[in-house]
Amino acid sequence: MFKNLNATHMNLWFILSVLSLFSGTIVVDSALGSTGTEVFRGFTSHISQHILQNKQDFYVAQSCTSFFYKKEKKPQRPQVERISYTLASQPPANFDCSARYPKGLDEAREAFSQTQQTLSLSLTFFEFALVGDRDDNEDYAGMELQDVMESFGVTFEPHLPSSLYVSRLNGLFDTVMDKGEIEILTKSLGILLEKGYRFTSADQAALNREIN
Repeated sequence: MFKNLNATHMNLWFILSVLSLFSGTIVVDSALGSTGTEVFRGFTSHISQHILQNKQDFYVAQSCTSFFYKKEKKPQRPQVERISYTLASQPPANFDCSARYPKGLDEAREAFSQTQQTLSLSLTFFEFALVGDRDDNEDYAGMELQDVMESFGVTFEPHLPSSLYVSRLNGLFDTVMDKGEIEILTKSLGILLEKGYRFTSADQAALNREIN
Protein backbone atom coordinates (compact mmCIF):
# COMPACT_ATOMS: atom_id res chain seq x y z
CA MET A 1 0.00 0.00 0.00
CA PHE A 2 2.77 2.43 1.02
CA LYS A 3 4.71 1.54 -2.10
CA ASN A 4 1.73 2.46 -4.24
CA LEU A 5 1.27 5.68 -2.28
CA ASN A 6 4.92 6.62 -2.77
CA ALA A 7 4.59 5.91 -6.47
CA THR A 8 1.53 8.13 -6.62
CA HIS A 9 3.42 10.93 -4.90
CA MET A 10 6.29 10.56 -7.33
CA ASN A 11 3.93 10.75 -10.30
CA LEU A 12 2.23 13.80 -8.82
CA TRP A 13 5.60 15.46 -8.20
CA PHE A 14 6.62 14.76 -11.81
CA ILE A 15 3.38 16.21 -13.17
CA LEU A 16 3.70 19.33 -11.02
CA SER A 17 7.30 19.76 -12.13
CA VAL A 18 6.31 19.58 -15.79
CA LEU A 19 3.47 22.03 -15.25
CA SER A 20 5.87 24.34 -13.48
CA LEU A 21 8.18 24.30 -16.49
CA PHE A 22 5.34 25.07 -18.87
CA SER A 23 4.12 27.77 -16.53
CA GLY A 24 7.55 29.36 -16.59
CA THR A 25 7.56 29.29 -20.37
CA ILE A 26 4.19 30.99 -20.48
CA VAL A 27 5.38 33.70 -18.14
CA VAL A 28 8.46 34.33 -20.26
CA ASP A 29 6.45 34.50 -23.50
CA SER A 30 3.98 36.82 -21.83
CA ALA A 31 6.79 39.07 -20.67
CA LEU A 32 8.25 39.20 -24.19
CA GLY A 33 4.84 40.07 -25.58
CA SER A 34 4.45 42.78 -22.96
CA THR A 35 7.83 44.23 -23.93
CA GLY A 36 6.81 44.38 -27.59
CA THR A 37 3.59 46.17 -26.69
CA GLU A 38 5.38 48.65 -24.46
CA VAL A 39 7.91 49.40 -27.18
CA PHE A 40 5.27 49.96 -29.86
CA ARG A 41 3.15 52.18 -27.65
CA GLY A 42 6.12 54.10 -26.28
CA PHE A 43 7.44 54.74 -29.78
CA THR A 44 4.13 55.74 -31.38
CA SER A 45 3.17 57.85 -28.36
CA HIS A 46 6.40 59.83 -28.67
CA ILE A 47 5.77 60.46 -32.36
CA SER A 48 2.13 61.34 -31.68
CA GLN A 49 3.11 64.02 -29.17
CA HIS A 50 5.33 65.65 -31.78
CA ILE A 51 2.60 65.41 -34.41
CA LEU A 52 0.25 67.29 -32.10
CA GLN A 53 2.79 70.09 -31.64
CA ASN A 54 3.55 70.11 -35.37
CA LYS A 55 -0.16 70.46 -36.18
CA GLN A 56 -0.48 73.38 -33.77
CA ASP A 57 2.56 75.13 -35.26
CA PHE A 58 1.24 74.53 -38.76
CA TYR A 59 -2.17 75.92 -37.82
CA VAL A 60 -0.63 79.07 -36.38
CA ALA A 61 1.56 79.66 -39.43
CA GLN A 62 -1.32 78.96 -41.81
CA SER A 63 -3.71 81.24 -39.93
CA CYS A 64 -1.19 84.07 -39.70
CA THR A 65 -0.29 83.77 -43.38
CA SER A 66 -3.98 84.14 -44.21
CA PHE A 67 -4.32 87.00 -41.73
CA PHE A 68 -1.40 89.00 -43.16
CA TYR A 69 -2.46 88.32 -46.73
CA LYS A 70 -5.99 89.58 -46.16
CA LYS A 71 -4.69 92.52 -44.17
CA GLU A 72 -2.37 93.62 -46.97
CA LYS A 73 -5.05 93.16 -49.62
CA LYS A 74 -7.66 95.12 -47.63
CA PRO A 75 -8.52 98.37 -49.44
CA GLN A 76 -7.38 101.44 -47.49
CA ARG A 77 -10.09 103.83 -46.35
CA PRO A 78 -9.55 107.57 -46.58
CA GLN A 79 -7.74 108.88 -43.51
CA VAL A 80 -10.25 111.72 -43.10
CA GLU A 81 -12.96 109.27 -42.13
CA ARG A 82 -11.26 108.49 -38.84
CA ILE A 83 -13.44 105.40 -38.56
CA SER A 84 -12.18 102.28 -36.86
CA TYR A 85 -13.20 98.96 -38.30
CA THR A 86 -12.64 95.27 -37.72
CA LEU A 87 -10.63 93.32 -40.27
CA ALA A 88 -12.50 90.65 -42.15
CA SER A 89 -10.04 88.04 -40.93
CA GLN A 90 -8.76 88.24 -37.37
CA PRO A 91 -6.09 85.90 -36.02
CA PRO A 92 -7.19 83.42 -33.34
CA ALA A 93 -7.39 85.00 -29.90
CA ASN A 94 -4.71 82.76 -28.34
CA PHE A 95 -1.80 84.12 -30.36
CA ASP A 96 -0.64 87.43 -31.84
CA CYS A 97 0.48 87.15 -35.46
CA SER A 98 2.23 90.52 -35.45
CA ALA A 99 4.27 89.58 -32.36
CA ARG A 100 5.00 86.09 -33.62
CA TYR A 101 5.96 87.20 -37.13
CA PRO A 102 7.18 90.82 -36.87
CA LYS A 103 8.31 90.79 -40.52
CA GLY A 104 4.76 90.14 -41.60
CA LEU A 105 3.56 88.07 -44.54
CA ASP A 106 6.92 86.88 -45.85
CA GLU A 107 7.98 85.54 -42.45
CA ALA A 108 4.60 83.86 -41.93
CA ARG A 109 4.82 82.25 -45.38
CA GLU A 110 8.27 80.90 -44.60
CA ALA A 111 7.00 79.47 -41.31
CA PHE A 112 4.02 77.98 -43.11
CA SER A 113 6.29 76.13 -45.54
CA GLN A 114 8.62 74.95 -42.78
CA THR A 115 5.85 73.72 -40.46
CA GLN A 116 4.19 71.95 -43.38
CA GLN A 117 7.39 70.02 -44.10
CA THR A 118 7.91 69.19 -40.42
CA LEU A 119 4.35 67.92 -40.05
CA SER A 120 4.70 65.81 -43.20
CA LEU A 121 7.93 64.29 -41.87
CA SER A 122 6.46 63.40 -38.47
CA LEU A 123 3.39 61.83 -40.11
CA THR A 124 5.63 59.79 -42.42
CA PHE A 125 7.55 58.57 -39.36
CA PHE A 126 4.27 57.57 -37.74
CA GLU A 127 3.45 55.64 -40.90
CA PHE A 128 6.82 53.88 -40.61
CA ALA A 129 6.06 52.91 -37.00
CA LEU A 130 2.69 51.47 -38.04
CA VAL A 131 4.14 49.51 -40.94
CA GLY A 132 6.69 47.95 -38.56
CA ASP A 133 3.78 46.36 -36.68
CA ARG A 134 3.25 43.79 -39.38
CA ASP A 135 0.15 42.09 -37.95
CA ASP A 136 -1.47 45.30 -36.65
CA ASN A 137 -1.71 44.11 -33.03
CA GLU A 138 0.09 47.13 -31.50
CA ASP A 139 3.04 44.95 -30.60
CA TYR A 140 6.59 44.69 -31.95
CA ALA A 141 7.05 40.96 -31.53
CA GLY A 142 10.38 39.25 -32.12
CA MET A 143 11.46 39.85 -35.69
CA GLU A 144 9.33 42.99 -36.08
CA LEU A 145 11.36 44.91 -33.52
CA GLN A 146 14.58 43.65 -35.02
CA ASP A 147 13.55 44.65 -38.53
CA VAL A 148 12.43 48.11 -37.40
CA MET A 149 15.73 48.83 -35.68
CA GLU A 150 17.97 47.29 -38.31
CA SER A 151 16.22 49.26 -41.07
CA PHE A 152 17.95 52.29 -39.54
CA GLY A 153 21.26 50.47 -39.35
CA VAL A 154 21.00 49.96 -35.59
CA THR A 155 22.28 46.62 -34.33
CA PHE A 156 19.49 44.71 -32.61
CA GLU A 157 20.32 43.35 -29.17
CA PRO A 158 17.79 40.84 -27.82
CA HIS A 159 16.53 40.68 -24.22
CA LEU A 160 17.03 44.36 -23.41
CA PRO A 161 14.51 46.21 -21.19
CA SER A 162 11.60 47.66 -23.13
CA SER A 163 12.50 51.14 -21.90
CA LEU A 164 15.87 50.91 -23.64
CA TYR A 165 14.31 49.90 -26.96
CA VAL A 166 11.87 52.81 -26.64
CA SER A 167 14.69 55.21 -25.84
CA ARG A 168 16.69 54.12 -28.89
CA LEU A 169 13.74 54.34 -31.27
CA ASN A 170 12.66 57.71 -29.92
CA GLY A 171 16.25 58.89 -30.26
CA LEU A 172 16.21 57.88 -33.93
CA PHE A 173 13.01 59.85 -34.43
CA ASP A 174 14.41 62.94 -32.70
CA THR A 175 17.62 62.83 -34.77
CA VAL A 176 15.77 62.50 -38.06
CA MET A 177 13.36 65.29 -37.14
CA ASP A 178 16.11 67.65 -35.95
CA LYS A 179 18.09 67.19 -39.15
CA GLY A 180 15.07 66.89 -41.46
CA GLU A 181 16.49 63.69 -42.91
CA ILE A 182 13.54 62.52 -44.97
CA GLU A 183 15.87 60.44 -47.17
CA ILE A 184 16.94 58.25 -44.25
CA LEU A 185 13.34 57.71 -43.22
CA THR A 186 12.12 56.79 -46.70
CA LYS A 187 15.08 54.43 -47.11
CA SER A 188 14.23 52.67 -43.84
CA LEU A 189 10.58 52.42 -44.84
CA GLY A 190 11.66 50.96 -48.18
CA ILE A 191 13.69 48.27 -46.41
CA LEU A 192 10.61 47.16 -44.47
CA LEU A 193 8.52 47.08 -47.63
CA GLU A 194 11.13 44.96 -49.37
CA LYS A 195 10.81 42.46 -46.52
CA GLY A 196 7.08 42.14 -47.09
CA TYR A 197 5.75 44.72 -44.64
CA ARG A 198 2.77 46.67 -45.92
CA PHE A 199 0.77 49.81 -45.12
CA THR A 200 -2.60 48.26 -44.31
CA SER A 201 -6.13 49.61 -43.99
CA ALA A 202 -5.71 49.44 -40.21
CA ASP A 203 -2.56 51.55 -40.55
CA GLN A 204 -4.44 54.06 -42.68
CA ALA A 205 -7.19 54.33 -40.07
CA ALA A 206 -4.61 54.95 -37.32
CA LEU A 207 -2.85 57.57 -39.47
CA ASN A 208 -6.16 59.31 -40.19
CA ARG A 209 -6.80 59.60 -36.45
CA GLU A 210 -3.45 61.35 -36.08
CA ILE A 211 -4.13 63.72 -38.96
CA ASN A 212 -7.58 64.63 -37.70
